Amino acid sequence: MPFPLIRVGPDWRYTEINQAAATLMGAPAEAFLGRSLWEVYPAHEGRYRPLYEQAYREQRPVTFEMYDEPASYWAVAHLWPTPQDVTVLFHAINAEKQHADDLQFLLDTSRALSGCANVADVKTVTVSRLQALPFVNAGAVLLDRGGHLELDQTFGYAQDVQAHWFHQEAHPLDVLGPLLDRREAAFCTCDELRTLQPDAVFNPGTHLIGLLPLTVQGRVLGGLSVSLRQSASRDSTRLTLLESVAALAAQALAHAQEHDELLEYRCRATTVFNSLSEGIVLLDRDGAFHPLNPAAEDMIGHIQDPRGGWIVQRSGRPMPEADWPLTRSLQHGERVTHHVMGVIDAQGATRWLSVNASPLYRTAELHPSAAVASFVDVTRQTQYEDELKRRALQDDLTGLLSRNAFLNHMDGAPRQGRAALAVVNLNRFRHVNELYGQSVGDAVLGEIGQRLQTLSGPRMTFGRLSDDVFSVWITDLLGAAEAQVIVQSVLNLVAQPIAVGDHELHLSGTAGLTIAERGSSSSSLLRQAFTAVRRAQEHDEPGLHVFDRAMGQAYERRLELEQRLHQAVRTGEFQLHYQPIVALASGQPQMLEALIRWQHPDLGAVRPDEFIPMAEQTGLIHELGRWVLREACQRARDHHLTVTVNVSPIQLNAPDFVEDVRTALRQADLEPTRLKLEITEGAVIRNLQQARRMLQRLTRLGVQVALDDFGTGYSSLASLRTLPLDTVKIDRAFVRDLERAPAQQATVRAIIALAHALQLTVVAEGVETEGQRALLREMGCDCAQGYLLARPALLEELAL
Repeated sequence: MPFPLIRVGPDWRYTEINQAAATLMGAPAEAFLGRSLWEVYPAHEGRYRPLYEQAYREQRPVTFEMYDEPASYWAVAHLWPTPQDVTVLFHAINAEKQHADDLQFLLDTSRALSGCANVADVKTVTVSRLQALPFVNAGAVLLDRGGHLELDQTFGYAQDVQAHWFHQEAHPLDVLGPLLDRREAAFCTCDELRTLQPDAVFNPGTHLIGLLPLTVQGRVLGGLSVSLRQSASRDSTRLTLLESVAALAAQALAHAQEHDELLEYRCRATTVFNSLSEGIVLLDRDGAFHPLNPAAEDMIGHIQDPRGGWIVQRSGRPMPEADWPLTRSLQHGERVTHHVMGVIDAQGATRWLSVNASPLYRTAELHPSAAVASFVDVTRQTQYEDELKRRALQDDLTGLLSRNAFLNHMDGAPRQGRAALAVVNLNRFRHVNELYGQSVGDAVLGEIGQRLQTLSGPRMTFGRLSDDVFSVWITDLLGAAEAQVIVQSVLNLVAQPIAVGDHELHLSGTAGLTIAERGSSSSSLLRQAFTAVRRAQEHDEPGLHVFDRAMGQAYERRLELEQRLHQAVRTGEFQLHYQPIVALASGQPQMLEALIRWQHPDLGAVRPDEFIPMAEQTGLIHELGRWVLREACQRARDHHLTVTVNVSPIQLNAPDFVEDVRTALRQADLEPTRLKLEITEGAVIRNLQQARRMLQRLTRLGVQVALDDFGTGYSSLASLRTLPLDTVKIDRAFVRDLERAPAQQATVRAIIALAHALQLTVVAEGVETEGQRALLREMGCDCAQGYLLARPALLEELAL
């Protein structure tokens, strides 16, 4: 059997020993048979006999680890008891135990080296760890000195051995040194070295000489020379352990050298820095400032904690820590140049500094380990520049802030609580200049400026935006009501008589007030305030007007759409979509309703309820209406269709509308009966007589007329019976609730019955469900249109 095996009887005497066990025990089996286990191994009795007795007593297997000191043998013992004897099988675990011991040794070595603060400590720890290895009897540390290795420290060598190997003319590097170029460990036996140097001498018991390079990222920092006992002879685990120690020592040596170099550099830098007129300061990773020279101590040495508001921006407000030049360099690796910041000195005055900051990196690190900054005092230059800006940004006539200065103040001033902007326009100020001359006008403006300055304070700042427009920025407000009271007091101040020479002038103002929301900019607030002023002027309502969001959105949207509507008419941005009107009995389309759509290249689709009222107000509805008539008639002619076209009340009342319809029919060569004009109920009941005359003229052309949106104008079919109509369209409001409102069903049923009595075709608008279509069909409704039947689309997209 390959494993050692023995059997012992109940009296613990050997009854069987195999050859492997006899070899391990160091004598023939006959030397032990019949003898007691505890007689042969008395040292084992106290530790292992209870386990043997437990196995035999309980008649169950027992397994445990054991160590035989004379044989230096670690094994796992497996005991299998029977009533007659106990069989023991031994499984060697020397390799596993050695591996665990090696790993613990390397962990202890790593911890010891990580605590080294400099190169000397690394060498001391490395030597002590090598001395702790039982198979190492001597060694030496060699370090790189300007491209070649020199002996630095030795241990364990006999005096004659050290004198033979480690002198300037000859040492192990003469034989093994070239191997360092390969960055690999090299080992030679003493006999192999004697073939090269017959007079070589070695420590007693030495069998191997080894050289282990100390390398980091391919760079040789030095080497370890070791003398090894016979027990390490070509033992790969011992040699691997030595290579691991060398790798740990090399890494620690590299870090220690960097640390020592940094200390040396700092000493040299300190000497240089102390002679500079510029201040030098270091910011470490912990956020601590370290003035590095007397100039820095003079300028910022009084600052214990820079986060305490000592560092300010050009506006005078505390500079956020993230914006400090040193913080930007440390956290983001930025190089900051000529950054001006203020430092509050011990007397409370601001000293302005121009700062250059750069990140500092350690070798092989991706992130800065610190940041350094140099700075010079630029207080005089900064104050001079500020004075020039003040003169450039102040309105000379009134003494108030100019437009740019006022807007900059709004953006830069800190806000506590709510804030508001008011724009005050002097009503009819142009007449003052025209009647009395510009000198009087300037005097009036100067007087108003002085009056407003009497109200200026921490909460109120005034500016002059243009010739006759002033502004006031109000902060720390309790609410909108307080802002209105303040602005009204400004208007009252403006309204007081102004004496200029022999003249007494009376002015009034129109003010637009807007309440600032979080994040709102000065430009957006200014637009809002001016919008309120313009609306007041359009309605000729002087005084105070408060901007609201609806006002701004409507005004801006209107201005933009009105401007683009003119262009859209010229460039042909409109198109017609068509929605089928379907016979409910057959389900077949009877005609198409032409619906105008505006697809703007930037704004996208603009709703008809937005641009049609605007076209009516601006007069563009006539040109737009003529285009719709021409386009719809031409498409009807090309595709043999009947189309309906919506007519605006403005068009209906135009003297030349009938001629527009005649021209469209003629140009398209379309039969008049294939054109139906839809007019709204509201357009008819405003002036029933005029509407009747116009519709009669149209029907004489041969076109048909439909009454659209019936039910929304509070009229009755009976009152409209004298109109030349052939179709009535039930408004979608009646159809929407048709399924769930019995009263609505009764109304629709009555409309259909009355319309049929008047020989009118009935069309239901807005049919969107099958239930609505079924009810309308049951009621006798003639036609319907809606999303259930077909959505409006380009003519080419409809399946007709």
